[in-house]
Amino acid sequence: MASLKRRHIEKDFVLILLCLGLTACGKKDNSYFPLSSGYEWHYQVLALTTDGVHEQRIILHSLDPREIDGQSYFVLRSLTGLLYLYRSTEDGLEQEGYLRHKKQEDEFVSDRVMLLPKQLEVGYEWESMMKTRTLGHKWNSSEARVPQMIASVPVNNRIENTNAVVTTAAGRFNNCLEISTKGFSFHKGGRFSERTLVEIDQLNWYAPGVGLVKSVIKETSSNQAFAKGEWRLELESYRPPKTIFDFS
Repeated sequence: MASLKRRHIEKDFVLILLCLGLTACGKKDNSYFPLSSGYEWHYQVLALTTDGVHEQRIILHSLDPREIDGQSYFVLRSLTGLLYLYRSTEDGLEQEGYLRHKKQEDEFVSDRVMLLPKQLEVGYEWESMMKTRTLGHKWNSSEARVPQMIASVPVNNRIENTNAVVTTAAGRFNNCLEISTKGFSFHKGGRFSERTLVEIDQLNWYAPGVGLVKSVIKETSSNQAFAKGEWRLELESYRPPKTIFDFS
């Protein structure tokens, strides 16, 4: 009888542990842009510019939320030390800007853009601004004589697919959100005073519970000095937050 009672107690204890475990695991962020603290993403980047092909690595970590002027922000930290700030609004997920350490204090740089809308349906569109990153870019600092064109371009974003399949170095991802971004503007400035037509064509793929897994940006210009550039980002590996029952 005592043995039977002990087995019931042990069974109840296991059930309690399972319930606790399910509660902890149930907090996993399954959104297309998870911002719970403890995530880590490793990306490989290939940039094709007028001065050659360049490889780069990007590593991001999600930190605990941070309050600035009474407003709470989600935070992603890069290896360069920049802290990218995000905020969930009634319209969707916004990138508000970033913090950079300057003169023994953090300086806020505003760079607001809507990343993901609340309405995640095929055909949904919204407008934003985007800056070029590869036109005439000189990645080799020893040859900084080659100018770079940084143009702000108004773009239109559109959800193309909510069930895309994407294969990256980190594996195969199903049910991905595919977003196209296209736009153009006329730019004038820098060492080249002529009016230049700049165009941007981008595709982003987001996997549920993982975030951005692939991005391809193509930029073109009517100025031959900045003819064209391409930026390809692909997820190499990622690590979700560990729970109290994660023994890995």
